[in-house]
Order: sequence, then structure tokens, then C-alpha cells
Amino acid sequence: MCFEILGFDVLIDDKLKPWLIEINHAPSFATDTPFDFKIKKDVVADAIQLLGMTYKRKKRFIKSFKSHIAKRTLLKSKQTPNSKANNKVKPS
Repeated sequence: MCFEILGFDVLIDDKLKPWLIEINHAPSFATDTPFDFKIKKDVVADAIQLLGMTYKRKKRFIKSFKSHIAKRTLLKSKQTPNSKANNKVKPS
């Protein structure tokens, strides 16, 4: 699963009209104040919730991934010839 959080810079004028200033593809998650920390923490928490990323789902993914890697490793070891058999010196 892959996702990206974009940063939108918006200016609100005296008539409460929003003006889009820029969109950042890699917004800063540095936190200089407690308020800044709360806002950014909530943004990340909301993104995780929207994606349906739960602890149970994470555990299920890790288990599935480990099983997949184990099968690939087993398959690869079956396809690789035995190194001892290949290193025998033939008599002349």
C-alpha cells in the first residue's frame, strides 16, 4: 500500500474567499509548537484511518509477507544446484 500526503497552502482574504497559493508534494512534518504537533498528528491519523490501516490488518500483512518470502526462499533453494556437487574436482 502506498499513499502520499500533500500540503495545500491557502490564503483566506477579508471576504473569507480562499485562494490556493501552492501545493507541496513533500510537506514538512516538523513541529515547532504544540498546536502544530496536534494538527500534523491529526492529519497523519486521518490518513491512516481513511486507508483502513489497522493493527490487525498490519499483523495479517506481516504474516502473509513472511509466508511469501519463506516460499520464495524455499523455491529458490530447490532451483539452485547443490554447491558441493558443483565443486567436485574431476580426476584427470
